[in-house]
Amino acid sequence: MTNETSCYLGAAGLAFAHTVVDQLGENELAPTPPNYELWATYRSGAYPDLSRDIEAMLGDGQRLTPELCEDLYERHFAPTRSFEQLVQTGESIAQELAGALAHLRDVNASAGGYAGELETAASIMETAADPSTLRALVRGLITETRAVAARNRSLEERMEDSSRQMETLQLSVRQATQEAVTDGLTGLANRRHFDRSLVRHIREASRDGQSLCLIVFDIDHFKQVNDTWGHPVGDQVIRYVASTLRGGAPPRALAARHGGEEFALVLPQTDVAEALTIAETLRQKIRARTLSRKSSGELIGTVTISAGVAVLKAGEGRESLVRRADACLYQAKKAGRDRVIGEASSSAAAA
Repeated sequence: MTNETSCYLGAAGLAFAHTVVDQLGENELAPTPPNYELWATYRSGAYPDLSRDIEAMLGDGQRLTPELCEDLYERHFAPTRSFEQLVQTGESIAQELAGALAHLRDVNASAGGYAGELETAASIMETAADPSTLRALVRGLITETRAVAARNRSLEERMEDSSRQMETLQLSVRQATQEAVTDGLTGLANRRHFDRSLVRHIREASRDGQSLCLIVFDIDHFKQVNDTWGHPVGDQVIRYVASTLRGGAPPRALAARHGGEEFALVLPQTDVAEALTIAETLRQKIRARTLSRKSSGELIGTVTISAGVAVLKAGEGRESLVRRADACLYQAKKAGRDRVIGEASSSAAAA
């Protein structure tokens, strides 16, 4: 029995369930299945990333609203659901292939038997003189030939059906794969995909002796946006920033949603000067547009971001690189927001 499941079992599990429901009530959250799963997983400590995100929100004085819970659930559980769908689809593909191959083996066995009958008939025809014997032999061959033709048609139909099934399953695989690595709100890479991709890029940069930079962005005063306009507008702002990052990032870059209102850009084969220029260009693009509320046209105003830039050091791992980029972002926030700061710069441009 693992520690992850023991808290759900027996009398202790029942008490745990009551505690979870009570705490949902204390936070004015409905005990829906997603909310229950989210809070129970947090209380069990099974997902350290989830626990860290919730504790950071609570530490900042944020209330866990239904919208925030939905966002947390999407980030921490949706990729797992997509992976499970991917596994199930893979099993369906394997079953479909096994069925098609079994049918093909049956037809091949029948074809082998038919070839043997043809050889036997040929031998008889060479020596048989009785017309009745030959007629019976020909009738038998005709019957068997028709049976073989029917089996071949059956094989063709089976293979066509399998082909259609495989196309459908392959589409499901592509969709599940995409969902497993994509943030549902923004369409950017999700946190899990970012973490894994950054590790791979670090390994490749270290192996090839190339530069690698990481930019982390944070929307300025985002809590104020949510408090003033509500979470639907907050989501609109997040999507706007994500779209600008995706459209303005270099083709080789990986753009990801790193947290609630935090984003990241992984830049392979990029030195720190170029990364600072990219970050500054994106900052200016984002603040250049005045946003309005989609439902009413009411002006929201401009959105600004702060950014921190770090370049990979020799022998460094993912956590250290992210920590240094976050430290630069913190400096940008502390210096007044709406600016870019990298480790090579004590200050950077601001509007």
